[in-house]
Amino acid sequence: MVMLNFQLPSATDEMSVSKPLTVRKGGMIDTTCVKDVMASCASAAEVPVNWFHVNTFHYDDTLKSSECPDLKALIEIGEALGITSGVIKNTMKNYNKGMICAESGPDCVGIAFVDLVRVDSMGQEVPPPKHLVRAQTTGVLKGQEHTETYQMGGEDEANSKVSHIKTIVQQPIAIFYSSKANTCLSVRTAPSGLETHMCHWGGIVKQLESKTSLVHKKMDAAYLMFLLIAEVINSIEPLLNTYGDALDGLDFLFDEFEPTVRRNMMSRRIQKDLWVIRRWGWQMSTTAQDLAVDPWDVFTDHQEKPLKMLLTQSNTLAETARAYITKADSQEDFFSQTQEQTTNNLLFNLTIVTIGMLPPQFFTGVYGMNFVNKENGDPGIPELMHPYGYQILWG
Repeated sequence: MVMLNFQLPSATDEMSVSKPLTVRKGGMIDTTCVKDVMASCASAAEVPVNWFHVNTFHYDDTLKSSECPDLKALIEIGEALGITSGVIKNTMKNYNKGMICAESGPDCVGIAFVDLVRVDSMGQEVPPPKHLVRAQTTGVLKGQEHTETYQMGGEDEANSKVSHIKTIVQQPIAIFYSSKANTCLSVRTAPSGLETHMCHWGGIVKQLESKTSLVHKKMDAAYLMFLLIAEVINSIEPLLNTYGDALDGLDFLFDEFEPTVRRNMMSRRIQKDLWVIRRWGWQMSTTAQDLAVDPWDVFTDHQEKPLKMLLTQSNTLAETARAYITKADSQEDFFSQTQEQTTNNLLFNLTIVTIGMLPPQFFTGVYGMNFVNKENGDPGIPELMHPYGYQILWG
């Protein structure tokens, strides 16, 4: 189990980054590095901001806390930072389950949530294109900065490259805040194929290095926690906009060409992913409300504003996803109406043909019956003996 320590000694100093700190190796747990950092902070003239980030964490929710080595090490780290073991245990129960919730305790709070990441069929992350341009002639959406093409129709040979985007995976995250130690502890384990140094938090590190973040001005680790959560929300917004642009492309294809089965399947797949994003926004909004309640008085009054901003961002994300879902529903309805209209036209044509065939069928049935008198050989149908009987029938 390895982690990094980012430290802001003061508002005017640069952020320092430690070498990877090994907390657990084999079966041994060593939290001396954490205790040394906290001891040096206690002797400092100004309380610094510390951020401990665990980037190699393995958790098995089927095991007890005493049987899971990494969880046991995390609890010991938390106790050194002033985070109660109850908060860590209750938070990590929801870790890796796709749930978003908050746990509070004396002078500490823990949040378990997930990041949503697009992956292709190989399990590799697909970053959202920064610029999407719709080709009016083909209805294809192309990312200018990525070799990624959304094939909406599939009929054009020149644009036969199909998008490899398959689904959205959930990347578990846990963040703990200790007001007593002015420290944040984050746990973030990327799925296979997504291992990066700081995942989507590289922008936060750059802000801390440039001395322009709100954390420098306030020297409060609570603002660091707010920034980490807000950065996850901001990373989901481009993903949501990508799906919105894809729906716009489908609208263009539906209007200019026709709503084929493949295009409807694409719309339904997008709608499925949009529901995942919308549920994420709902749960994050609920978590932000729970943080604002603050039963243990962990946060101060001046920290209510960033909490409200997180709530607003989450609500906006959920409402935008709902609007896109409504658009996908309308596309599916349009496809159903088109299919129904096609079926009705086919039935109408069959009805016309059937009506046209009724007179011949009637006369065939009448004149196909046997009325011959066996005694005198009379056919029983007078017009059969008429010299112009055949012409009269057709007439």
